[in-house]
Amino acid sequence: MNNISLRTGFLFSLLLYAYSVLPSAAPLEILSYDAKNSGIGEKSVIILGEKQAVLIDAQWKPSDAQQVADMIRESGRELTHILITHGHPDHYWGLGTILEQFPRAKVLARKGTRDEIANQFAAKWIHWQPMMGADIPLEIVQKNNDSFAGWRFTMHDTLCDGDKVTVRWSASGRHVNSFMGEEPSGSEVELSGISIYQIENNRITADWVTPDNLGFLTQIGVLNPVTMTSE
Repeated sequence: MNNISLRTGFLFSLLLYAYSVLPSAAPLEILSYDAKNSGIGEKSVIILGEKQAVLIDAQWKPSDAQQVADMIRESGRELTHILITHGHPDHYWGLGTILEQFPRAKVLARKGTRDEIANQFAAKWIHWQPMMGADIPLEIVQKNNDSFAGWRFTMHDTLCDGDKVTVRWSASGRHVNSFMGEEPSGSEVELSGISIYQIENNRITADWVTPDNLGFLTQIGVLNPVTMTSE
C-alpha cells in the first residue's frame, strides 16, 4: 500500500472517530495547525462539532501547543478528546500545556503507542533536550532538575558546511534523585553528544542527534559497566 493510500485511510478513520464522539447535526469543521517553533512543522488537527471539539496530536513544544489551545478556545467549543497517533515526542509532549487549559479532555492512544511512549520516554528526553532548550514540557524539566542538580549544557564546537550545522555538546549535573528507578549516586554525571542539523529556508528540516546514551545510563547506574577483556 502506498503512502497516499495509507494517509487517506488514516484520515478516513479519524473522521469516523470524530463522528462517533462529537454529537452534532451540523457538518464537522476541520482546522489544522503546523508548528512554527520547532523547524519540523508537525501538524495538529482540530475537528469541531457544534459544541465540542476533538484534537488529533498535541504538538511537540509547549509554545506550539499553546497556539493549538488558543485555536480551540477561540472556536468556543469544549475539548472532549485528544487522540495521540504516534509515540514520538512531536505528537504528545505538548499534552501538559493543553490539558492545563482543558483538564476534562480524555486522552486516547492505541496500546502500541502507549507502550512506545512508556518504553522510550527517557531515551527521547536524552535525545531531544539539547535541541529544545527551554521550550520543553515543564514536567520533563522538573523531572530532570529533580534528578540532576545544576543541570547545564555546554556547546564545545559548532561547524557549518553548506546546508548543515554540526554541534558538539555536553550536559552535566549532580545525580541527586532517581531518573529511571535507579539509586542516586550523588556524583557528577555528564552526557555528551554530537548533533547535525540540516537547514533549508532558515528552518531545520532534518536532524541527526547522537548522544552517548550508553555512557550516561552507565554513569547513573541504569546499565552495568561493560568490561573488555583479552580472553
